[in-house]
Amino acid sequence: MELLCCACDLDGTVLNSKNQLDDAVRDTLLSLRKHGIRLVIATGRTNLQIREYVSVLELDTPVITCNGGMITDAKSGEVLSVQYFEPKKIEGMVNFCLERNLDFLLYSNEYVYHSEGSSRILKFSNYNKTVPEKFQVPIRPICELPGFQNIVKILVTNDLSIMPELLSEWGDGTVSIVSSGQNLIDIMPGHGTSKGEALRKVCELLGIRPENVAVFGDSPNDLSMFEVSGYAVAMGNATDEVKAAADFVSATCDEAGVKLGIESLLKTRAPVFGGRA
Repeated sequence: MELLCCACDLDGTVLNSKNQLDDAVRDTLLSLRKHGIRLVIATGRTNLQIREYVSVLELDTPVITCNGGMITDAKSGEVLSVQYFEPKKIEGMVNFCLERNLDFLLYSNEYVYHSEGSSRILKFSNYNKTVPEKFQVPIRPICELPGFQNIVKILVTNDLSIMPELLSEWGDGTVSIVSSGQNLIDIMPGHGTSKGEALRKVCELLGIRPENVAVFGDSPNDLSMFEVSGYAVAMGNATDEVKAAADFVSATCDEAGVKLGIESLLKTRAPVFGGRA
């Protein structure tokens, strides 16, 4: 089966450990177009946090954000698909986090809201200092949250040992909970919300089959894409679980693992596809 699309996670995959896009990786991703291969970005980040990369990578494909909770048109920003929490559900979850003094963020269409004293929001603040205003992430404290509508994701920054408690509290089939990195827990509305399900939708929009897609990732939230794709590439810095599920383990994100993985695929292109999805 022919390679027609590469779907790439951002943090720890396309971006290096300093959250930077290396020139070599950028140039390789930009070169996919001349090979007739589409590029799809699939990230746990909010769409408000990736506008710089949408521009730099000249994306013209649907973009998967919030771990599949939202799909937007790269050029227009139009929301193509989105799942929101029920207001009563998100209110209870916010109160749960506040009672336990958890460091958490809420992603909405317009802002990223943060708990008081959040250390995670510093990454957003520091990022905003380095980019033009049009790429900056609009952030607000949780006390300015006007209501509990239009929330797409909760990001909890905590040791993953809290996962069983979160699953016990909210694992009733109405939310999806997954780790997206060290001490990062993503909570999305809908039991089936995942990057993998969003990738299926994007494939339909692009008119291609999932088995024509090669996926690049490093964290457990990428595994759902591995399951639906034709070929899976894990970064050298990926978790052991992700490496075990991959068809190929590339170099780390600091060693241009995406570049090396794509170069390997282009050499073998057709023969390696078709056995997964």
